[in-house]
Amino acid sequence: SIHMVGDHAFDGCRNIKELNLTDRITVIGDYAFQGMQLLTAVTVYNSTNSIGRGAFQGCNNIVDIILPFTGKNDTAVQTEKDGYEAVFGWIFGYRYEYNSSINGAASQGFYNKQVSSTDGTICQYVYIPSNEKYYHAEYLYYYYIPTTLRTVTITKQTDIPLAAFNGCSTLTQITYTNPIQSTGEYAFQNCVTPNQTSPLEIRQYALLPTKRETI
Repeated sequence: SIHMVGDHAFDGCRNIKELNLTDRITVIGDYAFQGMQLLTAVTVYNSTNSIGRGAFQGCNNIVDIILPFTGKNDTAVQTEKDGYEAVFGWIFGYRYEYNSSINGAASQGFYNKQVSSTDGTICQYVYIPSNEKYYHAEYLYYYYIPTTLRTVTITKQTDIPLAAFNGCSTLTQITYTNPIQSTGEYAFQNCVTPNQTSPLEIRQYALLPTKRETI
């Protein structure tokens, strides 16, 4: 039986409208479903442990997607340097820019930067290195999230990474089917408040960084 979808396995298969992966799949490779232009609905089961970079890049008509987690895997690194792998946009591919013209900023505030999106992308993630040598520099990560996307359901993850859905302003519904245990800073900044299947405390600054209260 098949347990892995390899890199570029279905790249460019443009006639598929709905993708419902078997629960035997454990790994989805890089750009596995790239360019499926008619795809509108995707279901990935909890058996999947890893989703590759840009697995759904160019699938620009997706409306609904069900995933076990955001980012690369359920334990994607959530540090400042490698957090770009943990955010929702990881599966849609990204590009990044190096900017050395900023006037310095505390790393604690980098997720709250207002960065314009370009070329159909969303700037979900900003990384400012803590090394003083590069203190006046930043990396801007732009993700190719479809503007058609409206609903996201996360079926396994309980610890939401920092900046997980930052900037995903076209979404109308985010649902976590398991109780959330922790929420990273700015996880839903400029986005919608996720539906909860059970009462849970969410730190207010995950939604609005100017507040540090609980709701």
